[in-house]
Amino acid sequence: MRKIRRHTPLPVGLTRRRQDTPNVFLSSSSLDWYKLTENTRHVLNNIMTSSAKKQLEESMKDNPDQEKLDGYRSISLIVSEMTRDSKNFESKERMQEILEEYAPLEVI
Repeated sequence: MRKIRRHTPLPVGLTRRRQDTPNVFLSSSSLDWYKLTENTRHVLNNIMTSSAKKQLEESMKDNPDQEKLDGYRSISLIVSEMTRDSKNFESKERMQEILEEYAPLEVI
């Protein structure tokens, strides 16, 4: 079995684990490949849009925190690179790893 490639970590302090972990679809059936793919894309897109919302909220403040803005931009870039990397969607193991790590996160 090949080694699963690690991802770039998200900036510290801008995400947290949710109190109520969302239900994530994990399956061992090869027939569920597309559902697993869609769930993975949904989780990554949710983080990216949440980051964009927070970035907009911060930039609208009278004195925006540039460090936070840079962090939110970094989150968006990291996650968008993950969604464009086809290798993340080639194996069920990698998609499950992404779901386990990113589904419980929320951008704060």
